[in-house]
Amino acid sequence: MQKFTSENAFNYHSRNVSHLLQISKACLILGKSDLAIILLGQLLDLEANHKGTLIEILILHSVATKNDVNLALQSLDRALNLAQPEDYYRVFIDEGEPLKILLQNWLSKYSKDNNGPFVKYVRNLLKGFNITHLKSNQRSQVHNLIEPLSKRELEVLRLLAEGLTNQQIANKLFISIRTVKKHVENIHGKLNVQNRTQAVSTALSLGLLDSPR
Repeated sequence: MQKFTSENAFNYHSRNVSHLLQISKACLILGKSDLAIILLGQLLDLEANHKGTLIEILILHSVATKNDVNLALQSLDRALNLAQPEDYYRVFIDEGEPLKILLQNWLSKYSKDNNGPFVKYVRNLLKGFNITHLKSNQRSQVHNLIEPLSKRELEVLRLLAEGLTNQQIANKLFISIRTVKKHVENIHGKLNVQNRTQAVSTALSLGLLDSPR
């Protein structure tokens, strides 16, 4: 029989916390906020939670109690106080639009107080939501292209963006100028544009090309 040590107890505790967290997330997805609140309340009552885990519990609790704004903001405020010194980021962004709205509410309530570092931190988090949303839209737009660009077409597109002529592209890629023209024609068709300038502009907006430095 395995000896029950303090290390075993910690591992058992960690597994239980992780399991309850997953169940709580599932409850939120299924719209069972009342059950999620009970489970998250039990997790908050446990002692010696890892800091990152405690932040996640508090964030989920704020989302679960969002219909009671004051209670939700209390949990969110605790999470921010723990997270800001170490600049936690992804754990907030992963909760999506419900948490974004709560952060906006927090900002409205506390930005006038003497909370300079926290206000800056929350504003940066909100920018992160916007960037993530933009990238998501770009991926969706790329997915909805009539037909995705091939690897070779992307190479040609990048060289078009650098301002190279058809002949220069042909020389660089060791292909015929006729083949380059065919690739350019395909790029125009797939991006639904009429010329190179439009092709580069559209590709930038879709995230197919890196923005010029």
